[in-house]
Amino acid sequence: MIEQKIYVPDMTNYKCFVVSNSDTIRAYKSIPTLNSDVVYRDYYINSHYVFKDGTQSFGNYSNYLPTCVSESDLTTSIYYRNDFDSILMIFFIIVLVTYFILKKIIRGFFLGFKYC
Repeated sequence: MIEQKIYVPDMTNYKCFVVSNSDTIRAYKSIPTLNSDVVYRDYYINSHYVFKDGTQSFGNYSNYLPTCVSESDLTTSIYYRNDFDSILMIFFIIVLVTYFILKKIIRGFFLGFKYC
């Protein structure tokens, strides 16, 4: 059985993670408590983990406190990103282009640039 985890870019600076919807993970700097303002960061999963920062206020009765996802269900391993295949393809394209450019430059030094 394959273990499914949720990829979050930064687990060290945030104490609580909440899956807001299928596209957004909200990371809180501290664990939300009543009558407090908590700094958060929204990660947009389908937009290559672009993020937006903000502050959320929790009053006595106005908001329910969010339920944090267990740390055992979270990971910072890049293999769990949903855009890992795109990252891998871009990496291979850059490597191939760099290889052919360097090959032409090195051949130019040894053969004179007239045969490139």
